[in-house]
Amino acid sequence: MEKLLNLWAQQSGRLKTLDVRIKQTVQTSEAWGGQPQQFDGRAIFKSPNLAWIDFQQVVVDENKKKKLVPNERIICTGKEVWHYLSKTQQIHIYPLGKQQRERALQEGPLPFLFNFKAEEAKQRYRMTLLKEDDKCYVIGILPNEQIDKESFSKAFIRLDSQYLLPTQVLLYPVDEKSGLKNFVLSDIKPNVAVMEENFRGQRLGKPWTIHINEESSSAGPAAAQNTRRAAPRQPMLGKAAPSNRAR
Repeated sequence: MEKLLNLWAQQSGRLKTLDVRIKQTVQTSEAWGGQPQQFDGRAIFKSPNLAWIDFQQVVVDENKKKKLVPNERIICTGKEVWHYLSKTQQIHIYPLGKQQRERALQEGPLPFLFNFKAEEAKQRYRMTLLKEDDKCYVIGILPNEQIDKESFSKAFIRLDSQYLLPTQVLLYPVDEKSGLKNFVLSDIKPNVAVMEENFRGQRLGKPWTIHINEESSSAGPAAAQNTRRAAPRQPMLGKAAPSNRAR
């Protein structure tokens, strides 16, 4: 496991950009027998902390045909996180300080996809190599830090043995209200040219509304702590907005 972590980190360190397709299935509770929700998405990253994450929900219309409906988009500009929620037509903007910028891409499956660092991983997780063959490694993960414990209770990662990039991330929920999240990654394109405007927040016209979430020193340490926690929690892969500028 130690050797694998170091190789994984070396490979991740060579990534300056990453473009990947992500299919997400959220399996609701009822002993995982509930109706699953499916999302079709794409994520683009640029070192050190830029991200564009877009998800559309797969729904079945009255003619029993599947279609994609905008659901959620997350843009990390390096200074702010812009969180677009299509169902409520709201844009939440979270200004980020230095620590928050570093944490902005550190929840859910994101730390396993980009800027993976071996020493940080050993502090944050208890990782066990469960399976190894000529195609992949399967790794079991238990979280050590609170930010991860709020996201998942345990996780499993399927790591491609040739490129040392995740092809599947399975996150188990921390409570019965949350769903089991299964991320399947494909069409992985490392170090490709990406458009800079993907990482710029865009204000949309009516009926969209803007909500700026700012830290307030006058609100006291507890309020500031809650606000700081809210900011980095936004880039949870999940659900996409209009105006697809990615190329």
